[in-house]
Amino acid sequence: MINIVRMLWQALKGLIKIALICLVAFMVVMYFNLDVGTNPQKADVIIVPEGQILRGMKAVKLLNQDYARSHKIIVSPLNRASGTLKQTYHDIGASQDSIVAEPNATSTWTNATQTIKLMKEQGWKSAIVVTSDFHTRRTKLAFDRAAQGTDMTFTIVSAYADHEGQEVKYYQDGENLKLSVQEIFKLVGYYLYLYEWVDI
Repeated sequence: MINIVRMLWQALKGLIKIALICLVAFMVVMYFNLDVGTNPQKADVIIVPEGQILRGMKAVKLLNQDYARSHKIIVSPLNRASGTLKQTYHDIGASQDSIVAEPNATSTWTNATQTIKLMKEQGWKSAIVVTSDFHTRRTKLAFDRAAQGTDMTFTIVSAYADHEGQEVKYYQDGENLKLSVQEIFKLVGYYLYLYEWVDI
């Protein structure tokens, strides 16, 4: 009996080791595949899930290249707590009247639900969503799920960190390196529909 228990315990330890190796391998593969951004396609509006200023800079660049038929950028969230954010967009090249404020979002998931609600009100059917490269996979997941049952389409575009005039990926940038590691766990939470338990 004791020998059987020992054998079972050894087998269990072996399975645990295999599971841990598979988990680590999965996390590594996921880490290097966070960026699912694509080339921009002309759309009704541009959306920026607020966060890093590089997102806004990329969005304004696309706006000024006439990628948005409405010539509007939805900034989510943009409210009184955002302080001078609207002025910041103006400073980087967007006119004040091109900024549409979405004031209620508190997470990537509510970025999606609230901006889709706003798009419905405006009659917009398509959008370019500009976010940090490491954040694109979770953003795409959120917008795809939130838009189910509609005919809306979204093009996810990556905003990259800048090093001496060169765009670099998240795993090549010190600040984004830390954020991208955290992003893996947030992404897993989103796959499991744990939106309310996962930070922005």
